[in-house]
Amino acid sequence: WVILGEPVCGITVPLWTFAGATPHEMNGALTAPMCDASIAKDKFCYPLKKSPEYINTFTLDDGVGSGLFSYIRPIEDWIFANTAAAKIEWGGFFPTTEQVRNFEYGLITQAYACFLACVAPSETILAPRNLTCQRVTNRSLSQLEYIHTLFWQANTANENIVSYRIYRLGDQSKTLLAELGGSFLEFWDRGVDTTRDYVYAVTAVNGDGFEGNPAVVSVDSFASDEIEWDKLTTSICISASTTVR
Repeated sequence: WVILGEPVCGITVPLWTFAGATPHEMNGALTAPMCDASIAKDKFCYPLKKSPEYINTFTLDDGVGSGLFSYIRPIEDWIFANTAAAKIEWGGFFPTTEQVRNFEYGLITQAYACFLACVAPSETILAPRNLTCQRVTNRSLSQLEYIHTLFWQANTANENIVSYRIYRLGDQSKTLLAELGGSFLEFWDRGVDTTRDYVYAVTAVNGDGFEGNPAVVSVDSFASDEIEWDKLTTSICISASTTVR
């Protein structure tokens, strides 16, 4: 079991050497995305610059279900339950490397998406599939506008999906940008700032109003004078979330 970043505001995940590889969220050339996400939440736990050893416990549990523990604990409970179920299933046979790797990757990817979106995992509504983002330039004689175009696919395992919600995520917050009908699989975030990073989440909502697991995509900052955006023809900087049943 591994926890990256600040332990008090990180999540514990299982890693198997038998899997033969480490998921992207737990790996990286310099730092791991899971570690970065945990450290980003660290500033909310230790807000006093002159006394950095003091923790703000209200940030962890505010008593009304809005603190860090409101989603970190459910995420870890979900991880533990899914891992225990997998171990019981594997008790009847010896799993292959691919089976272990697929489970590990799916579990950690969905846990990471929920961690970024500050939500507990859903047991019934799975995340949209293949969320991607493409940078687009809207150029005219009077203006130059940069746009992030999000694309996703419906998860065929879901039923009665009536809408999709699109969020822009912060370190400990999220902003609802739009809620689209269930037949829409594309959204334009207009007027983006090329000098900052963006993280988006898309969730499916069923006819009873319940919201499912998030799919997440990150878009790095981009120096607009380095290349003409309207010459880009492929999707860039994509990290799509998968799901665990």
